[in-house]
Amino acid sequence: MKSSRLKYQPISNFALIAISSSEGMARISWIINRALNISLTRSDELKVFNEKLEAIQDFACYVHTNMHDEIVHRLIENKSTGGYLSKENQNIDYFLQCIEKKDAEIEQILKKIKTAEDILFASIIESTDKALTQKLLI
Repeated sequence: MKSSRLKYQPISNFALIAISSSEGMARISWIINRALNISLTRSDELKVFNEKLEAIQDFACYVHTNMHDEIVHRLIENKSTGGYLSKENQNIDYFLQCIEKKDAEIEQILKKIKTAEDILFASIIESTDKALTQKLLI
């Protein structure tokens, strides 16, 4: 019998928006849902292996999928019990990962988030942080 191999290609074409707010994860997802007219819903935690702690960290996640069940947006909490997803961005509370969006779409998303209630800060993060980018590959 001939065997075949599946090749997994992680989605690496995404933009990342850093968000700061004093609100909790559920409230922020609700605010973003209203601002962007999407439907972020609670999903499994993002599991990341922390080499220093030699343990897996769990980061809370909310996702919005399209009609083909592909993730389009993913809201990720930056802090877990074991530390930060991105130590370089400890002042950031959440990351909104926007998958396969054009630059103009990202700018519109950012504009809507910045004007939403209870958002203290929002900005696009450049993809120069290789460690963070690797953690967020889907």
